[in-house]
This record gives sequence, structure tokens and C-alpha cells, in this order.
Amino acid sequence: MTPQKRAVAALSGLLMALLCALGGAQAAQAAGDATTNGTRVTNVPAQDRTLVLPPAPTETSARGDRGALAVPSISPSVTVSYANPGQQYGCEYGTMCAWAWDTSQNKWKIFHLYNCRTYTLYNWVGDGGWDNNQTTGTVARFYGSNGSTQVLDPSTAFERRHPESWDPVYFIRNC
Repeated sequence: MTPQKRAVAALSGLLMALLCALGGAQAAQAAGDATTNGTRVTNVPAQDRTLVLPPAPTETSARGDRGALAVPSISPSVTVSYANPGQQYGCEYGTMCAWAWDTSQNKWKIFHLYNCRTYTLYNWVGDGGWDNNQTTGTVARFYGSNGSTQVLDPSTAFERRHPESWDPVYFIRNC
């Protein structure tokens, strides 16, 4: 595993600790949440896409190999926004949003994957999360280091997951 992937994986686990902002845990369960192996899987209609970002990761989990700061990036480039831990955030309809901890900003870095493409992830470590708020039924796929030959658990709109480790994920195809 490359240093970039290890950094990505450490951040993603913390990011996936997101809580539903609307209605709390009981309403989230009623809206179709499930917990699988510690990961919250939510299927919320497009109009209810507000979420609360998790607490900041510990310093050790936010660093990549050899203690380097993890500054997540993606190729090709996309629109990016930042949010503080505990801040409410909304993912636009028709978009897949994925977040990773950015140690240079001490904030969650949110990537807005709108165009149908395969994206390469750099320095996405630890726990994080995603919100697949694309059109109904759109399937996003996550790939390991072998690219298209190694498909990890897919996500069908309107699913969101947190916490989810970015460690094994090297590529995202959002459609």
C-alpha cells in the first residue's frame, strides 16, 4: 500500500462517523439507516441531504506514512469545499460528495464529483465518508490499487456512508 493510500485510509474512518443532522438517530433509523460492521449506511431522499460532519481525527490517524501531513487531492480536479468538525453540510442533488481530513487546514475537505468519470485519490487516509446524492439509481464504484479489476463495495444513490475507511480505495467512479 502506498503512503498516499495509507494516509487516505486513516482519514476516511473518521469522516465516516457522520451523524444525520435532521431528526437525530431515531429519525435516521426511521428514514432507512442501517449499521453494518460499524458503518452507518443511510438511504435518505434527495430533499433531506443535510448531515453533520464528524469530530476531527486524532493527529496520528490524520498522518500518512512516515508521519507526513495528509493533504487529500483528486484527479481530475473537482470543486472542493471545506467544513469544520460538527458543521452541517449539504451535498447538492446530482452530485456525489466524498470527504477526507485535510491536515493542512484542520478541516474536512469535501470533493464534489459531478461529472461522470473515474477519479484517482491521493493522500486520502483513515476514515471518511461519502454522500451519493446523484440521480435515482446511479451506482458509484470504489476500486482498490488494481483499478477496474478490483471493485470494492458499490454505492447506489441515495446512499451515504460513514465512517468508511479510505485505506483500500484508490479510485472512485461516480457513475
